[in-house]
Amino acid sequence: MSAQQSAIQQTLLPRASIDAFYADTATRDALGMTVGDWRMARVSVNTHEGGLETATEHYKSQPSPELVVVELPSAANDVEGAIEQLASYCRPGTGAIILGQTNDVRLYRRLTEMGVSDYLVGPYGTEELIGSFAKGLANVSG
Repeated sequence: MSAQQSAIQQTLLPRASIDAFYADTATRDALGMTVGDWRMARVSVNTHEGGLETATEHYKSQPSPELVVVELPSAANDVEGAIEQLASYCRPGTGAIILGQTNDVRLYRRLTEMGVSDYLVGPYGTEELIGSFAKGLANVSG
């Protein structure tokens, strides 16, 4: 871990809203654990059961927050197309973090080329999630 990453992980995150869409109860529990961490004091986290399709439907009628976190199902097909569709309903500048089950470097590269802030492979820990949130919010707020 670089000194910059370490500093980010020991800093109160900026005021922001995060919507997190989970497919697995273990992910829901991991997201819930982040809410009580002192670094998240100024962050509002709203969790929703469901993945990419649920997120896309949600943003057809709701404005997107600063950061959207979406968990992919274990067998996701046409991930890039689904993420592009989701992005079409989000406000410009909305950050994105994708949670997945497969350690796939090619997928990670394609997602970051599309503008996704981070791709995490489960199981997810509090430190890993908060570090990713910090990275995603830094990309959004500059």
